[in-house]
Amino acid sequence: IFRFSRFREALEGGRGLGGLAYLEDEIPSYYVRMLSGAHRAQQGSEAPIMVMDTALSAIMGAMDDDGGAQVVVNMGNGHTIMALVVEGAVQGLLEHHTSLLTPQKLKDYIIRFPQGGVSNEEIYEDGGHGAFSLATAQTLRRIAVTGPRRGMMKETGLAYDLPAPGGNMMM
Repeated sequence: IFRFSRFREALEGGRGLGGLAYLEDEIPSYYVRMLSGAHRAQQGSEAPIMVMDTALSAIMGAMDDDGGAQVVVNMGNGHTIMALVVEGAVQGLLEHHTSLLTPQKLKDYIIRFPQGGVSNEEIYEDGGHGAFSLATAQTLRRIAVTGPRRGMMKETGLAYDLPAPGGNMMM
């Protein structure tokens, strides 16, 4: 709940997902794991360290700026995060545990989420982390999927893109 409130604050404040990337000395104290990782990475290095939630980083990397509305999904081993992107700006996020998703449930969320049809309470009660939307989109130009568990998308029957460069979703 706390993490999602920080995500929402950044988007409502117009900072976008980039507003959730931090240089080592700017990381908020409540991001304990991020602080620890940045501190360890900084040891022995003179270069500045920038850190960000990996799921949000994957979303940013999979977005395109061709306009219209798109849903970008990062299907990680532990968590699946979905972003509604309208005219190049993230307008909503949904995060769930990948192991609790079925192809049918994933398809349902991808269809209903952009239309404002998935509530935070619904996701939370289903064992996920939450959802919020600042805008809606009735028509999607694109569904983009990345992450190690992206193979589940084949079973949804939805058309989608794999935006990973060279086939490597970790780039």
